[in-house]
Amino acid sequence: MSLLTVIIATASILFIIIGRDAYKRGKINVFHGFIFILGIGVIWYSLYNPDFLERLGKIFGLGRWSDIIVYSSILFLVYLFFESNNQIMKSEYIITKLVSNESISHIDSDYIHSKVKLIPKEWKPTQISKEDFMFHVKGLNESHTIGKVIDDIIWAGFSKILIVNDGSTDEMADIVKDKIKEYPDKLIVLINHLINRRHGGGNKTGIQFFRKFGEDCDIKYVVFYDADDQMNISDMTVFMTYLQEFQHVDVIQGSRFIEGWKAYNIPLKRKIILWGAKLLTRIMNGMYLTDPHNGYKCFRLQALQQINITTDTTAYANELIDEYQRLGLKVVELPVHIKYSDYSLWKGQKNWNALNILKELIYRKLFYR
Repeated sequence: MSLLTVIIATASILFIIIGRDAYKRGKINVFHGFIFILGIGVIWYSLYNPDFLERLGKIFGLGRWSDIIVYSSILFLVYLFFESNNQIMKSEYIITKLVSNESISHIDSDYIHSKVKLIPKEWKPTQISKEDFMFHVKGLNESHTIGKVIDDIIWAGFSKILIVNDGSTDEMADIVKDKIKEYPDKLIVLINHLINRRHGGGNKTGIQFFRKFGEDCDIKYVVFYDADDQMNISDMTVFMTYLQEFQHVDVIQGSRFIEGWKAYNIPLKRKIILWGAKLLTRIMNGMYLTDPHNGYKCFRLQALQQINITTDTTAYANELIDEYQRLGLKVVELPVHIKYSDYSLWKGQKNWNALNILKELIYRKLFYR
């Protein structure tokens, strides 16, 4: 048996183990299974065709027994890389969980009940009112925009807002506290992370809050809304009109790429990245959405309370899609209006971050356990 045969046989065994593990954890679909089967087939074909092995060996220069040390070291380093990434992700998950638990532990349910009582609600059993919605707004160092975002929501007639201050070092928390005083008859809840946990971490805290206090807030729906003033509150009219007719829908996903949408000043590079995200979601998650990384979403409370995400990064958007499928949620896309200002482009996701998202998606889908 040649050195190349040993290496290929070892690789095929690892390939099978990885595929089996990913399948057991529900991380691969039919497409991924096809890729694994095809790859294993190629590997085993090479084992039973010596001429093919010889040609392949010449290409890679496997003519010395000492090569086994080099290639064994490479295999071992690859294993260490995946294992260390796995441990890092687990550690980050634990840290975020601790931060979320600590921040939510300061919430006073009596405060929520007292504020809800101050909000008048017209009793119409078959209709949806603005009091049925609560906005989940997360942000980091958004002191320039958070006040306006809160004003826009309140002035549009909504009365309930959750702010997750994700470890800000500016005056964002103080501005939110001032708004709480300015609107004493509204329910505005401020949660402060001790340290920054990024987009996914902020959403995990929000989901945990609504699991624990959603019924106390007397709501039916939760709206994910950005703190950087990119979103348009008037789009809620479209959301509410749709929900009034189709109350069985679990998730409304905002989209910049269906009829009725409008994105102001969107850069060409961002359009290309968003198109790539749509294609990647189709491949990695097996679900077609025109704008999977749009942060403007509306969840039925009971649906949101069942969702579980683990990532702290912006890859949470694809993890949400996995949850939609796991839970069998009914998802629709509706058009939204997004405006890109110099501030939001500077403050928001950088274009190069798309590569980090791609790397994390592939790793989580195939190797994370």
